[in-house]
Amino acid sequence: MQSCHGRFTMLLIISVTAGAVIFTWFVFRTLFGYLKPEIVKDDYVPCRGGWHEEYLNQCEHDLMSVPQQPVNTYTNLAYLAAGISAGMAVGTYVSWVFVATMIYLTIGSSLYHATSTRWAGMLDVTAIYAVFSALAAYAALDLFGAEIWLMTLLMFVIAGFATYFLSSRYRRNMHMKIGIFLGLAYLLLIIDMWVSDDWSAWPFLVASFALFALAMLMWVMDRAKTFPIKRWGHGVWHILTAAASGLVFYAIHATE
Repeated sequence: MQSCHGRFTMLLIISVTAGAVIFTWFVFRTLFGYLKPEIVKDDYVPCRGGWHEEYLNQCEHDLMSVPQQPVNTYTNLAYLAAGISAGMAVGTYVSWVFVATMIYLTIGSSLYHATSTRWAGMLDVTAIYAVFSALAAYAALDLFGAEIWLMTLLMFVIAGFATYFLSSRYRRNMHMKIGIFLGLAYLLLIIDMWVSDDWSAWPFLVASFALFALAMLMWVMDRAKTFPIKRWGHGVWHILTAAASGLVFYAIHATE
């Protein structure tokens, strides 16, 4: 009976996640059908990200079409999939904070790669800050044994603060800020496992670290224009970092 319940839960998670991804894909397709280049081109920044797909689509000339980078745009649906699947697998109030930040990242990063505009770039980067600041807050609050309602509230508040206060200079020291948030989440998670002498979350932590490291390699190769599948370097980065973020969240949950 228990195994049947487990299979049903897994099928439910897969079906809801797949349905949400398909629905959002249709929403994006509809939006981009109306979001013509002339609407956003005044804020267009050619080839700002340095992604290979930008150059292959001649971003240096002008915003030719929306989405400007189709692969880099639609692979952001991986964040939605990781957020919903991890949220449903955990099934607590806290999990929906993670889902909300991952939805924000899906929207922000998709719009950035679709339009290559400054305002969308701000949404993209601050969404990353929201995700990783929420994870760091979760790790800290879990370590100190905060009540679930307080965890939920403070995770939302801290993610909001990170989004608001880092938005004015969102690109300055971007990688350092992301590294601090992620490193803090890892450090607090390790301390929690050490204090409780429960290392059951260790495989999830190691897997997430390995995926982030592999994603960074994809990032570097894409910017160097050496990724073997030319248009997919940064798209693979999206998929790997989405999976890695979900694993970090699940690892923290496993220490509760």
